[in-house]
Amino acid sequence: MSLKKIPILLPLILFSFFKPTGTEFIITGNSNSNRNYPLNIDSLNTSIKKGGWNSHHLEDYYFYLVNSKSDLKDELKKLSELPGDSEKSFLMSIILKREQKYEEMFNTLFSFFSKQQYYLPYYDELVFAASATEKVLLLVDSIKLSGLNSKNKNYLLGLVHAATGESQKASAYFKAALEKDSTNKNILYQLSYAYRNLGNYDNSGKLLKKAYSFSAINPQFKTKILLAEGSLFFLSGDYNTAARIYKKGLSLSRQNNDLQNEAKSYINLGIIEDINGDYENSHNYFNKAVAIASSIDDFENLAIAYSELGVSYTFINNLIEAKKNYIKSKEIFERLRNRQRLSLLVNNIGKIFISLFDYKSALGYFEKGIEYAGDSKRAKAMNLTGIADVYANLSNYTKALRYYREARKLSSEIKEVSLSTEINSGLGALNFNLGRYNNAIKYFSSAKRFAERTGDPYYQADLNYKIASSWYELDSLETAEDYFNKALNLSQENSIPYYESLVLIDFAELLRQKKDYKKAIEYLGLGEKLAQEYAFEYLNGRAKVVEGEIADEQNKFGYAEKLFKEALGISQQLNEFGLQTETYYLLAKMFDRKGFGEAAESYYKSAINLIEDISRPLFEEKDLQISYFSTQREIYDSFAEHYLDQNKFKEAFELIDKSRSRNTVQNLNNIKLESLIKDQSRLNKIYEYEWIIHSGIYNDDETDSVKRDYAALKKMLLSKQPLLQRYLNFEEPVALSDIQANLKDDENLLSFYSTENKTYIFLITNNSFQHFEINEGREKVLTYTGNISPYFTTDNTISGTFYNQDLFSFNAEAAYDFYETFLKKVLNEIPEGERIIVSPSSELITLTFDFLVSSYTKEESAYNYRSKDYLIYHFNFSYTPSASILLHQKKNNFRNNDKVLIMGNPVIGNKKMEYADRRGLLEESGGLPRNVGLFPLEYSGEEIAQINNLLDADEVLTSNEATETGFKENSEFSKIIHLSTHSFLFNKQPVIFFSNNDDEENDGFLEAGEIVQLKLNSDLVVLSSCKSGLGTIDASEGIIGMTKAFFEAGVKSVVVSLWEVNDKYTSKFMTSFYKKLSEGYDKDEAMREAKIEFIKKYSPNPYFWSAFILTGNTDKIEIKKGTDLYLLLAGISLIIAFVLVLYILKKTSYLKRAGTN
Repeated sequence: MSLKKIPILLPLILFSFFKPTGTEFIITGNSNSNRNYPLNIDSLNTSIKKGGWNSHHLEDYYFYLVNSKSDLKDELKKLSELPGDSEKSFLMSIILKREQKYEEMFNTLFSFFSKQQYYLPYYDELVFAASATEKVLLLVDSIKLSGLNSKNKNYLLGLVHAATGESQKASAYFKAALEKDSTNKNILYQLSYAYRNLGNYDNSGKLLKKAYSFSAINPQFKTKILLAEGSLFFLSGDYNTAARIYKKGLSLSRQNNDLQNEAKSYINLGIIEDINGDYENSHNYFNKAVAIASSIDDFENLAIAYSELGVSYTFINNLIEAKKNYIKSKEIFERLRNRQRLSLLVNNIGKIFISLFDYKSALGYFEKGIEYAGDSKRAKAMNLTGIADVYANLSNYTKALRYYREARKLSSEIKEVSLSTEINSGLGALNFNLGRYNNAIKYFSSAKRFAERTGDPYYQADLNYKIASSWYELDSLETAEDYFNKALNLSQENSIPYYESLVLIDFAELLRQKKDYKKAIEYLGLGEKLAQEYAFEYLNGRAKVVEGEIADEQNKFGYAEKLFKEALGISQQLNEFGLQTETYYLLAKMFDRKGFGEAAESYYKSAINLIEDISRPLFEEKDLQISYFSTQREIYDSFAEHYLDQNKFKEAFELIDKSRSRNTVQNLNNIKLESLIKDQSRLNKIYEYEWIIHSGIYNDDETDSVKRDYAALKKMLLSKQPLLQRYLNFEEPVALSDIQANLKDDENLLSFYSTENKTYIFLITNNSFQHFEINEGREKVLTYTGNISPYFTTDNTISGTFYNQDLFSFNAEAAYDFYETFLKKVLNEIPEGERIIVSPSSELITLTFDFLVSSYTKEESAYNYRSKDYLIYHFNFSYTPSASILLHQKKNNFRNNDKVLIMGNPVIGNKKMEYADRRGLLEESGGLPRNVGLFPLEYSGEEIAQINNLLDADEVLTSNEATETGFKENSEFSKIIHLSTHSFLFNKQPVIFFSNNDDEENDGFLEAGEIVQLKLNSDLVVLSSCKSGLGTIDASEGIIGMTKAFFEAGVKSVVVSLWEVNDKYTSKFMTSFYKKLSEGYDKDEAMREAKIEFIKKYSPNPYFWSAFILTGNTDKIEIKKGTDLYLLLAGISLIIAFVLVLYILKKTSYLKRAGTN
């Protein structure tokens, strides 16, 4: 069972979920009035010509022009025949508004600004025109100099501040205006709206009720108030009441030919239908609103309708259509210069780009949203949250938390419950997708408390369901059952059929897990009945899957096959890839168990192909793609074991390697694309075409059209850059023959894979492929490694234990046992002195092979290390996450500037604690305390000096100069980067520490997410620090840490440590390693020679010399020779001594000559 993806967007109108208390303001009065609608414009014109203008005449004519479908030229002609001056000018400005001639509109209205106006909507239109022409400041200056009376002046200032998002100031001015005219419906309405934006629904509702009582003869204004009241109930989570009021507003607007409010009614009802899940009906409502608004040139409602239609499309994951409608809406709001709406709109567009994994564009839209927001705290908080989401997706959690914190602060200032709910629910989903279920529960529970405050049953049911799903993933079935019951009760009590059906079906899955088949079948029947009644086809398919699993477990093969195939048909019809994948997999397993190997293989391939299609658009969203592959790992493993059982070892190896480090492989491919395609718009087009082709939501004609356009784009690009051929073929897997073709004569790739009962080792050279089977499964492998050292028995990415040489307690006998059991037979096939490249399984990912012992007798001591025959004496070892990545690194031809950067021994203060604060975002266990003290590295300075003597570095930064900013400014395109500093793991997330005393631009904590943003292209990066090679260990991706990040920044090879390293001995080891490099050794040879030299000179204890490993390209580096300081000093000393000897001899000779005279 997997968590249903949280909707990306909420309706644009959704300002808050804060529920008003003690407020009863449903309007139930008679809607009839003394004035008849629809208006007879000819009768009105006659009346004006005879008796002149009055407030009712102006109001009626204003209503007529706003809703008229007549030719505007005819309307201008009719107006010109009427008496009056300011009234006619005002009404002509409405025609100019409809013609989008906003400059002329403003000039017309402003021409009689100095006169007192008895009709307040004049000021509404004046502020609109000022906003649309960016003349608000001119208007404000004019207000200060005007002689307007107090009421008009305060009302106008209130409108100005409302337009710029300053609701608090706006409310103060409206209140001042109300003191002068307490029965004015316009002032009451505007003050109500300001209170609504401030989250004060009680006062907002009371003011609406009062405004209604003073609108007895104006049905249009009554409808306007009615719709505003419906929105208050909507914002309070009472959707049923809101829908009832919206329908009443629709009826009144149609009765009175009030097209403007009719369009608004359709928009609001469309939003309600979206919430109900009736997207066909919601689209119908939104399209009606579009048609009506277009017919009367009501561009504001037209823009809102397009925006809400965009939101609706996101709910069905049609992101391309969503984006099209958002762009239409944005273009209109830009013409209107409605910064408030634009801020909310570009926030939604930003979220679309997140969904399309275009984080650069998303960030640009969110930043634009903040610019548009002005003083609107809510709009600003929404866009800050969007920026935080971008950085979280990029794994830059320090920055993400900073923006989340700022958004939360703004949210709390305006009591923005909906934003708090959104932030916490979003963080919960993020943690769930990352497999951090305890943390997901924490955030879902926090969001649930907010939802309970609003009394919103939809969100409460949703969050209880998600909490239940999280507990289910933790195998806490009883707790999950409690929350499923809560979600079920809420959905039943509040008639939410989708959630009732969903919960019943997933509840049945839990009951199946508990082997309570009878109750599971009962719940499935109820859930399936609802699904069929309401045409919830996905849930109908889901129910068949669960029922099929039950049938399979009860050995009802034929019935299970029937149910699975019915579910498969539904999922194919819906293009629901997740359900298709699951069904293919269940069919494959079932046929495999029954011995139908050919059919099983076909179903496995179908499942894998779907996984590849789904994962392809996720390449830029590291955590999501890695998490997705982790959830699908079981399918790859099951298929691999099928191949192994069928003795198809070549196919098994290719599949196993394909399943490893998929996100890294795709990112390495993409950085190649980015280096060859400089035009970002074309690159974006490639990613968009890939998404469209594999999304499954477009018909064949549309998909074929996109494929043709994509093929034309590829052809054009390949004509300019033939090297793109390899990187534009996203679907091409790495074959065994490709790997062999790129191995040198003395290179041997060892790939490990363990099942429950066996371990397989694949030995690949440039001309052979062999496999070896060991009758020891996963658990036995872990036992063997755990016997070598207690260090390998715990998850050291979260363990706070510091392992010194005593706690590490290397057991040479156990190291020999591992060699004897797993490697002896394999290594007999490899000539001594050759290179071994290890692609480890997840069980072996932190094990270094060079400390394994190749001979041992019972008479020896397991803890006397001097006489041990380590594998380092016989082979050169390097490592790779997968053969595919090895191939990328071998072909990495990114150029650098041949410079060397050395940094280390930073001065780290405790003044900045951002990283410690980061613990609460994604951690399930604590990291280091907030006041962690980092002591200086005593030998780091010596290490830097020695390496600089060897390499003649172009830049050496130490002490206060060793800042994060210094690293970022000097590291790009450096050939060699050496960092001698502290590094730690905060809840499995690696971080490198720099000096934070004199760095105003950065915080001194370098994270993986920041590294991948750099273009390093280095031949070698060495992280001379503790545990720099660790990180989150993922069964599919491997270690998600610094090595992965540096590879994705274009680095060819990385040296890291797998456990705590001794400062003094690290300095000695690194000096030796660089000395060997400078002597012309390949990188893996230099690593081996340095380790052997260390064993002879300092200590044979593997704790000291085996922590550092080389991953990636092993080729030698051309190093410009530095001057050895000791040789230089020795040479100078010899010269001085020689000069002294000459001087003494000369002096002696002179004295002798003087004595003879």
